[in-house]
Amino acid sequence: MIYGHGDDLYNFEGKIVANFSSNVWPGGPDARVLEAMQHSVSLVKNYPEPNADTIGHKLAKRYNLSPENFLVTNGAADAFYLIAQAFRQTTATIFTPTFSEYEDAASVNTIVCSYSTYTTINANSKIDTALAFICNPNNPTGQQTDSNTLLQLINTHPETIFILDEAYADFTRTPQTLLHHLGKLSNLVIVHSFTKTFCIPGVRTGFIAAHPDIIRKIMRYKTPWSVNTIALYTTTFILDNYDSLLPDMNPLLDECDWLKESINAIEGFEVIPSATTYFLVKTNYGTAAALKQYLIQKVGCLIRDASNFRGLDKRYFRIATQNRKKNTVLLNGLRAWQASIAI
Repeated sequence: MIYGHGDDLYNFEGKIVANFSSNVWPGGPDARVLEAMQHSVSLVKNYPEPNADTIGHKLAKRYNLSPENFLVTNGAADAFYLIAQAFRQTTATIFTPTFSEYEDAASVNTIVCSYSTYTTINANSKIDTALAFICNPNNPTGQQTDSNTLLQLINTHPETIFILDEAYADFTRTPQTLLHHLGKLSNLVIVHSFTKTFCIPGVRTGFIAAHPDIIRKIMRYKTPWSVNTIALYTTTFILDNYDSLLPDMNPLLDECDWLKESINAIEGFEVIPSATTYFLVKTNYGTAAALKQYLIQKVGCLIRDASNFRGLDKRYFRIATQNRKKNTVLLNGLRAWQASIAI
C-alpha cells in the first residue's frame, strides 16, 4: 500500500461513538442480508464455486448483458489488481485526488502513471496512455462526471481502455452508471462493489464488467475460489432481492446537505462541493491529523484524514454523513476545536 486507507476504526476500540471515516451506507446491513449471511455459515464445509458463476449469470440478467461480460471478484480492490496484472508494463492516466488502489495496483505491475486533476475531465480531454482510471462519483471528493461526457471521452479515445470505478454510483441523486452502455463500448471496463451500498465491507465481493475479450484476458490472473461461500451466498441473495434491499439515499442526501451547511457556518472550515453523501472539508486551523485526534479524544468521532491522497495537503479531511444525532456530536466537536485553536 502506497498511501493506506482511512477507515482505521480497528485502532480505536472502545473510543468511537460515530464513525465518519467510512463512506458506506450508514444504516448498517439490512436484517434480511444478515439472516442470509448467517444461513450461509452452514455451507462452508464445501468449496465455493471457483469463479462465482452464479453471481455472473445474475448480473447478466439484471443488466441485460452476457455472463461473458462479467468477472466476479473479492471486492473492488481485487478487481483493480487483476486489471493491472492483465495490462502490466503499460501506461495509465489517473485523475486525482482519488482512490489510492489504482496507483498501488499500477505500481506493483510496472505501469507508468501520469496524473491529471479530476475537475479537468471533459469530453475533449486528451489522453495518450493505454489505460485511464476514473472514479465516478469520485472518492474522496464526491464529485461526479456526467455520463454523456464520459461516453464522448471514451468514444474519442478508442486506443485507451477506460477503467471506470462506479462503487459509489448509488450514493447520488442522479446515478451516472455506464453499465447499460457496455455492449457498445469495447474499451470500457466497469468496476463495482456490493460493499458500499449494502454496508457489507467485511464481505469482500464485487465485479468487473467489460467486453468478453477483456474479461478473458483478466481471467488469466484470477485466483480460483477467491469469492468465499459466505460472500457468494450473500451476494446471490442481494441480487435476487436487489430492488427491495436498495437503500433510499434521498433522506441521507438531505441530511448531508444540512451537515455541509452547518460545517460551512463554522469559522475556519470550508466544505468542498460534492454530489454524494460524503465530502471533503478544508480546515484553516491546524491540520486534519491533529483535528482527527482531537475529535477521537473529546467526542468519540472518527474522521478520514485525507492528507495522504495525491493532490491534497494536510488541511483536508473527509466526512461521510451519519444520522442527525451523530452529526450533531461531530458539529459540537468541530465547534469546540475551532474555539480552542482559534484563541
